[in-house]
Amino acid sequence: AVFESAMDANSSLRKQTVDGQISLFDMAFGGDVPLGAGLSSSAALESAVGFALNETYGLGFDREQLAKIGQMTEHNYVGVRCGIMDQFASLFGEAGHVIRLDCRSLEYKLEPFDPQGCRVVLFDTQVKHTLASSEYNVRRAQCEAGVAVVLRHVGGVESLRDVTADMLDTYKGEMDEVVYRRCRYVVDENQRLLDACAALEKGDYVTFGQKMNGSHEGLSRQYEVSCDELDFLADIGHRTDGVLGARMMGGGFGGDVPDELCYQWAREYFRDADAKEDAEPEEKFVPKTYNGKVSKAGKGKKDKPKKAAPKPAPKPAEEEQLTFGDFGTEEAAG
Repeated sequence: AVFESAMDANSSLRKQTVDGQISLFDMAFGGDVPLGAGLSSSAALESAVGFALNETYGLGFDREQLAKIGQMTEHNYVGVRCGIMDQFASLFGEAGHVIRLDCRSLEYKLEPFDPQGCRVVLFDTQVKHTLASSEYNVRRAQCEAGVAVVLRHVGGVESLRDVTADMLDTYKGEMDEVVYRRCRYVVDENQRLLDACAALEKGDYVTFGQKMNGSHEGLSRQYEVSCDELDFLADIGHRTDGVLGARMMGGGFGGDVPDELCYQWAREYFRDADAKEDAEPEEKFVPKTYNGKVSKAGKGKKDKPKKAAPKPAPKPAEEEQLTFGDFGTEEAAG
């Protein structure tokens, strides 16, 4: 189904058929990417299955094609008109880097990410909302509606990456107010991305963290894909000394917030709040904590073999080690 979905929808892949090349097989898979937590477990699975079949049967797809196959699987079988960033990160991630990805041309650049003295910690709200898939399609349609308004006046506009803030403000009166807010978030976020990458190249993680904060504010107020629990976690990060930045991850409506902070303090905070009789409702939950690590994506037969690292000592039950890579999610900027 993974390969058929791409063949049906992507003309560049139709010529490369897999008919008769894949026989019946048994497959077992596993990993440490939490399901439904905004860490792109679906993209991880698509990439892992596609990569395994490609390697096992010698199908000849390159990593970019495998990423497209995963994306088309989401479009045609899952029904989510997602972008390609998650699949791309699962297949192209490198240790000590994040990916700056141009989702139109698929050109990418590895930006350095090695915040010495800081830890990337992910807090899973463990709140599961069912709106993410359907609302993603709604947001995409709203953005396309905004592009259509601008296109009536400005030629050559294909998507919001071709639109400036001045263009949006000029034609704001022809847009639904919600459409304007959705589009304004995307335009502002594109600039935040460029600014954040520039900060990483200078090793300026303070500015990078500020861009993370601005990103969450836009996701919550303009794009409206956050929820009370996510906003509560991010707000704690924004007003806590020692925290560089905090924002939600994934498609929204639940899931994770990555914070660069001391997670031991955070766990104690939530336990204390849970014990207080006068605590606010959004305080009375204990998020699950993961210690994030950016590592290299999976290796193929042609990739240079790498000496296996020794197994780490078992972690206490309350602290789970989450290793990005091996078809997990990279913290991708783009």
